This record gives sequence, structure tokens and C-alpha cells, in this order.
Amino acid sequence: MTWKTAVVDIPFGGAKGGVAVDPKDCSLRELERITRKFVDALHDMFGPDVDIPAPDMGTTADMMAWVMNQYGRYHGFAPGCVTGKPVDYHGIPGREEATGRGVGALTLKLLSRLGRTIPGTRIAIQGFGNVGSHAAKYLADAECRIVAVGDATASFRTPTRASTYSSFSGTSAAPGAGSPASQGATRCRPASCSPPTATCSCRRPSGA
Repeated sequence: MTWKTAVVDIPFGGAKGGVAVDPKDCSLRELERITRKFVDALHDMFGPDVDIPAPDMGTTADMMAWVMNQYGRYHGFAPGCVTGKPVDYHGIPGREEATGRGVGALTLKLLSRLGRTIPGTRIAIQGFGNVGSHAAKYLADAECRIVAVGDATASFRTPTRASTYSSFSGTSAAPGAGSPASQGATRCRPASCSPPTATCSCRRPSGA
């Protein structure tokens, strides 16, 4: 993050910061209070021309809106003080999908450079929140086979050869509805670790 933002000279420093709390254990009101207190403590350390925070694990677009609102109490209207806001609150369309699509695009580029056949390539994705789920959809649209996904709560695989993104579209934080079982995915053992970004494991299709 630090390197890529330095190359294009924008103030997304790449540092990581947050609050040691499990959002699943908090009410919406508690999450708002925590977010605003976080901004109270750090508002002088970030801003549109200094360092711009972005959402990561355990956060939502609403939380980024709270950040902007609380920051504005100190520095005035400044929608550029944080990314990841709702579109109707000065956010940017496509921002939610952007990171996952980037993972997918780079995966396809790597496969091409390695001389691999893209259609039918079997993909396993570790990390299936906002990034991993959109990466899975992007790769499935490119005719890759999504054969397994996992996150901090569990891992799922599909035993069928004709696996697609739809097999997991109701799994964990993935966009869509329905249970994994109803989509043909099988629950595996709980994941022992989940990195903050999606990682992909690729295998060439049979006979390629």
C-alpha cells in the first residue's frame, strides 16, 4: 500500500490502525460511539492532504460516513478525509468492488504471463469478505472454477467439477442470498487463520 500510493503521489500512507473490539459483539449505536471516539483521538493526524484512512476488516461504509461526519466537526466539510463512504454520502460508485476486481485482474494477468489456460483454472480463495467475494465473482466471470473459499469463520469447498461462483454466493460475507448447502457447497473444518486480504491458489485445468 505504501509503495503503490507513493508511486502515484496520493496520501494513502498504508499504515494500519483500529480498535481492539469485535463488531459482532456491539450494537449499532455502540459501533457509532466507538468510531466517533476514534476520530476524536486522531483527527489531527489524518485528512485529505495528510493521510486518508480507508475501511478494512470489521468496518462498513456507514462507519466511514461516521468518520467523515465527526471529522467535519473539527475541520469543516471534507469528504476527502476518508474513503469507502456510501455513494449517497459522497462515496464513489464501484469503490466497494474495486479491490476484489483488482485481485481478480492481477490473477488473470499472472496466469497469462505463466502461459496458463484461464478458462477452467481451479481457484481457491482464502478471505471471503468484501475483497475475496468480489475477486471470486470476477474470476468466475472469466470462466475460472471457484472450488473453495474460506474466512475466519469457516471454509467451504464444492465437490462438483462444474463449480462456479454461485456455489458460494451465500457463504459468509459474500454478496447474494441463500445458504452454502443450498448452493452445493460443503462446509470444511473452521479456518485457523484469515489474512486481511484475499489470497488465491490456482491450479491448471485437467489436460491443460
